[in-house]
Parts: sequence; structure tokens; C-alpha cells
Amino acid sequence: KIRLTNDFEQAGERYRSLIKVDQDHLVDNIVDDLGKADKPIQRRMIENLAKAAHELGKRMVNGLKL
Repeated sequence: KIRLTNDFEQAGERYRSLIKVDQDHLVDNIVDDLGKADKPIQRRMIENLAKAAHELGKRMVNGLKL
């Protein structure tokens, strides 16, 4: 039997390990680039980012105004 893994855990830990200003820079950079993508792609990325860190997902929703 194959054990299920949390594929987003390491990314969430990395985000949470950043100091506030670095979290802000990361969010700003992702919002700037992801803002150029189609809405379905933005939503999918937000789903994935929220699996890594709920706060990151919320910040992306706010940044992209979705």
C-alpha cells in the first residue's frame, strides 16, 4: 500500500519560515506575474498555494482581486 504524502508541506514550511518583509516580496512578485495569466490558471495556482499555506492563498486572492 502506498502512503499518501502532503506535496505542499515543504513549500508551506518555507513560506512560514520567511520574515514578514520577505513574505511580502514573495506575494508581490507572484501577484505581478500571475496577474498576467488567465483567470482559471490564477484560481488553480491559488488553490495550490493555499494548500501550502492558507495565509498565502488568502493574500493571493486579495492581491489578484478575485
